[in-house]
Amino acid sequence: MRKILSLLTVVSLFILTSCKDDSTEFTPFDPVDYQASHTSAYYNAGIGENPGLPGGKLYSFPEGISVVGMVHGNAPTVLTAPVIDKIKFAGMSPVDINEKTTYVTYGYGSLVNLYFTVENNTNVPKTVTIPKGTICYEANHTPSNQHGLLVKTVSFTVPANGTSDIHLQLFCVNAHHGIATATDPYKIGIITAHPDLMTVCNILDAKSYIDPNNFGTIQSILWEITDNGGFDQADIDALNAM
Repeated sequence: MRKILSLLTVVSLFILTSCKDDSTEFTPFDPVDYQASHTSAYYNAGIGENPGLPGGKLYSFPEGISVVGMVHGNAPTVLTAPVIDKIKFAGMSPVDINEKTTYVTYGYGSLVNLYFTVENNTNVPKTVTIPKGTICYEANHTPSNQHGLLVKTVSFTVPANGTSDIHLQLFCVNAHHGIATATDPYKIGIITAHPDLMTVCNILDAKSYIDPNNFGTIQSILWEITDNGGFDQADIDALNAM
C-alpha cells in the first residue's frame, strides 16, 4: 500500500509540474557566471566580424521605466550615416551631439552615439543604472552596423510620471562595421561576459573620470580584443596609466 501511495504521489507531482503555466520570457542566452568558462564562440559572438548577439546577461530597466519609441542609432535628425575612417580617427566624434537641447549626455566613447527617451510610469522618481560592460546592439541584426560598449557605469534619475532624454556615448566593438543612422533601432543591451572586455571596463570604471583625449587609445585597445586578437599586458598598463 505504501508503495502504491508513493507512486501516486510521484505521478501527481509530475502532472502538476508538467501542466504549470510557464509564462517566463524566452531568452537565447546562457545565464551569466563570471567564474564559469564558456566557449570562444560564446565570448566572441557579435564582436569584431563575428555574427550573432554578444554573450552575456540581458539588461532590463527598473520596474516602471520604459523606452518611449526606440533607441536611435544616431542623433534623431541624422538620417545618413557619417562617412569617416574609423581606424584612422578612432577618437573622433562623427556626429553633432547637440541635436536636441534636452538630451543629457552620459557615458564615454566617440564612435557609437545612441539617443533615446525613457519614461517613468510611477509616482516617485526612479534611478536608472546601466552597468559597465553593457553592449548596446543593433536590434535589426544588420551585419554591417556596429555595436557599442559602455566602459563605465552610468546612472540618471527619471522624474515621477515624467521623461528623460538620454544621449549615451559608447565605444565600438566592430572595427569594420558602419556607423548607424537614426532609423536603425538599438537595444540596451547585454552585459558582456567577455573576460578581456570586462578587464578593460573594470579598469576604466574605477577611474573618477575618463579624459576624452584618451578615447582614441581606448578604442584601439578595444579593437585589439574584438578584431585583432592582440590584447596584452602593455594594453592593461596603458589603461592603468590613464
